[in-house]
Amino acid sequence: LEALVLKEPYPPPRSWVGLVVVLLGAICFCLTNHGLVMGSAAWVLLYLALMPLDGVLIKQVVSSSGLSPWGLVLYNNVCAMAPGVVFSALLELASPVDAALMASSIIERPILVGAPILLSCWSGLAISYFQLNVRKVISSTAF
Repeated sequence: LEALVLKEPYPPPRSWVGLVVVLLGAICFCLTNHGLVMGSAAWVLLYLALMPLDGVLIKQVVSSSGLSPWGLVLYNNVCAMAPGVVFSALLELASPVDAALMASSIIERPILVGAPILLSCWSGLAISYFQLNVRKVISSTAF
C-alpha cells in the first residue's frame, strides 16, 4: 500500500522477514490459546481494515504537514477521538442498560474509574509523540 500510494520503494528483504515473523507469531498465539474468547469480531475487523490505512495516511500527513511535533500529536489524537467515541457508543453501549451501568460506575467511583482513564490518556499522548517523530524517519511498513 505504501509503495502504491506514497510511491516509495518496496521494503527491503529484512523488513519482509520481520513482517513474516510477526505474522507467524500471531498465528502461533492464536493456535495455542484455545481458551481465548473473542466477544466482538467487529473490533478485530475494524483494526485489520484501518491499521494499514492509518500507517500510510499518517505517514503522508506527517511528511507533508508543517506542524510541530506536539501539533501533530494533537491533530492525530483529535482525529482518532471522534470515530473512537462513535464506534465505542455503537459497539459497546448497545442498550440503555449498558449506558446507565457505565454512568453509575463513573459517578459512584470517580477516582477508581478516572485514574486508569487519565493514565491511559497520558500514555496515549506519550506513544503518539514517539510514533509521530519516528514515522518521519522510517517507512510506514517498517513502523
